[in-house]
Amino acid sequence: MGIPRKPGCAFDDIWGLVQQNKSMLVTTGTSSELVMGIFWEETLFNNVFQTAPGTALGYGQTEPAEFYRFNANNLNGRNQSFAEMAKNAQVKGYAVYNLPRVIYYPDKRVTCGGPLTDEQAVQVALAMIRDLRERGKGPHTILDGYAGVGFKGEQAAHLARPGGREAIIQDWRDCETQLQAAIPADDQDGIMQALKRARPFNQDDEFRKILFPG
Repeated sequence: MGIPRKPGCAFDDIWGLVQQNKSMLVTTGTSSELVMGIFWEETLFNNVFQTAPGTALGYGQTEPAEFYRFNANNLNGRNQSFAEMAKNAQVKGYAVYNLPRVIYYPDKRVTCGGPLTDEQAVQVALAMIRDLRERGKGPHTILDGYAGVGFKGEQAAHLARPGGREAIIQDWRDCETQLQAAIPADDQDGIMQALKRARPFNQDDEFRKILFPG
């Protein structure tokens, strides 16, 4: 993904979507504010596809190869294993409905056959976090899993260096801490400073107009 150069939506819009779906995060130890840090670092709040050959998409750049774990389209499908996982996600409240078709290629690539709605783009990220918890991950190892700690394939240099992905997780957490103080106070400056902890920027005037319209 070529990282978008400016925010894709107002802060309150994406915060509202996260709040509407935060029940998916129950038991994970992951806060809504932490999710906002992830979304800012990954895409500057843009619901986009990763640039090829990458396959991730949405605000949190979730991989469609993982959708089978919570894809409600599989509830009545022929693959019994996928149907059982979808049923488990449905019962526990983190199934995602009406996702575009997931395409499996002979070379083992897995892509999403269409864009996600803004709500789905939030839901798949939250469902991925919840599924990691359901598989026995704790609050710290959930983030390791989401961030791809230990990944050995081709990747950007800043991710490949020792501690690169762990540093990003710490940035998410620093953003979380500051947002937890700034959001209740409706402190726009504080929110801007918090987001800079997850992904720095210096276009304060331009970004403020997008993040806080009106």
